[in-house]
Amino acid sequence: MSGRPHRMLEKLGNLFQIRQPLPGLLGLGLALVFTGLVLMAWWGITRGPVEERVVSSVILPSPQEIAESLPDLINRRQLFDNIQVSLVRVIKGWGMALLLVIPLGLLMGAFGPVRAFFGPLNVIAGYLPLITIIPLTFAWFQGESQKLAFLTMACFFFMLPLVIAAIDDIEEIFLNTAQTLGARRHDLLLKVLFPMALPEIYNAARLAFGVGWTWIIVAESLLADAGIGFIFMSSYRFEKPHMYWTALIILLIGFAADQLLGWLGRRLFPYRYL
Repeated sequence: MSGRPHRMLEKLGNLFQIRQPLPGLLGLGLALVFTGLVLMAWWGITRGPVEERVVSSVILPSPQEIAESLPDLINRRQLFDNIQVSLVRVIKGWGMALLLVIPLGLLMGAFGPVRAFFGPLNVIAGYLPLITIIPLTFAWFQGESQKLAFLTMACFFFMLPLVIAAIDDIEEIFLNTAQTLGARRHDLLLKVLFPMALPEIYNAARLAFGVGWTWIIVAESLLADAGIGFIFMSSYRFEKPHMYWTALIILLIGFAADQLLGWLGRRLFPYRYL
């Protein structure tokens, strides 16, 4: 019997090895345990009559109150239509950013003069908080174009250093080998640097979509009349349950989109995951 506790302690110790992956479904199980504890604590501090609760329902509604508000959110506030509006905005902004940042990042990574000329953009990407772009977009754009401009800038400035780094990481031996075989400058650019950097550029684009989606609340917080971010901000004062629902929906859609893009990346670039 004395050996059993020792073996259990040994197995427990093995779980805490540095960078040791968890076996099987243990990781999922631990995440579910954490989620369950949070939900139990939430239920505990919001149960009972409103006047007797530890936390006011104005600050934190109960799980039941939030669940009961879902039909109103779907029907009266047209949840699915607003989700569609936000998704279209993010996809448009993300797509415009890709069209701008991929060729620019490729040229900046390949040619010193181009990198020097557009260097201030890289400085902005590294040191300017995205939130400061909001007032600028209001000054420069109007209506729907303001939201698209902000999302485009957010994705663009996030991706630019990553695209340049992807080009920088290509080892010189590949360029030297291609030149030995007679490759010209445009061949080096389009047939060596770009294809070899493409998996990392794709990963940067995947992350940039997440950035655009997480900033949707900010993009739709002012002068908006539709979108999931609009519902979130307009629910702050009088419809708190809707605010919690929209936060959860933003989280789930962002996670699902990231998983979908990750799955697609594994199909497009299987050699990257070997």
